[in-house]
Amino acid sequence: MKSVEMEIQILNFAKGILPKIVTFCTSIPQKITGLMTFLGTIGLTTIAPLIHLTLIFVFVDMLFGLAVTIYKKGWSHILSCRLRDSLIKIFFYLIIIIGLFAIETVLVDGYAITAKLAFSVIAGTELWSIMANMLILFPNLPALKLLKKYLGNEIAKKLLINGDETDKVLEDGEK
Repeated sequence: MKSVEMEIQILNFAKGILPKIVTFCTSIPQKITGLMTFLGTIGLTTIAPLIHLTLIFVFVDMLFGLAVTIYKKGWSHILSCRLRDSLIKIFFYLIIIIGLFAIETVLVDGYAITAKLAFSVIAGTELWSIMANMLILFPNLPALKLLKKYLGNEIAKKLLINGDETDKVLEDGEK
């Protein structure tokens, strides 16, 4: 009986959020214009693509993390504290990128090399996490199969299992 109630709640939630997503997507050009205006006003247009990509990578990682949690453990294991972690990551990532850019432009009228280097490390970390999530969800993807042995520790951390158990989990997913 409880599972039926939960399914009804999930459907009601999806039905209520769908119009909000549509409204948000139709206003994306306005939001992008507003963000670009804001970044231009405070002098960050040079690193605006870094900021946008950082936001995108963290958001995609969060979505794949949610998908893994739902796929492996079910809806009841989604924790708001884990979703909050994504917001905290975005905050600190942006502080690092903008801070390094500000320091470099004050000290040296340069090319934002330190901000770009920090972005490279951040983006690489997020992409690594995204690939591990993708391998959990789609263990048969040929490109990710090549990275299976390198992504093992990341997968074990995400699934809260031992490193030795990751092969078994991925083999079960391939069947």
